[in-house]
Amino acid sequence: MGKSAVGDTVTDSFLSLLCCGLWERPMPEEEYTHLSLLSGQEWEAVWSMAVRQTVTGMVAAALELLPDSVAVPSRLDYAAMAATDRLGAAHEHQKAAQEQLSALFATHGLSPVYMKGLEAARLYPRPELRELGDIDVFFPETRFGDVLE
Repeated sequence: MGKSAVGDTVTDSFLSLLCCGLWERPMPEEEYTHLSLLSGQEWEAVWSMAVRQTVTGMVAAALELLPDSVAVPSRLDYAAMAATDRLGAAHEHQKAAQEQLSALFATHGLSPVYMKGLEAARLYPRPELRELGDIDVFFPETRFGDVLE
């Protein structure tokens, strides 16, 4: 990969893994060769990039698709497994919280529209691997003054 218009080896490797994990399809053979040449420090930089961009789940999914010929450092493999577990638990927690919110809103006659979060995650091949944050709610055509009185 070397230097390119996109960036350096670490950036290119990160982007290749991200695309592979996001679309759940193997990357071209020549990219495996480049990944197998990454040093331990470069692998750490790739993972650090995934953490900063909040896409550890997508990169973890890509690592699962790599052939045995690509030696991923065991520390990174463990970090990816831990991230997958953490994201899955967070996904279930947010799903339960959103169900509780919906029930609470319904008791007040409100019909919220949930935005981003779990709704966007449904568009992913593996929704439980998408990083989640807060729960964004929109109430169409609702006047809160009427509800709060």
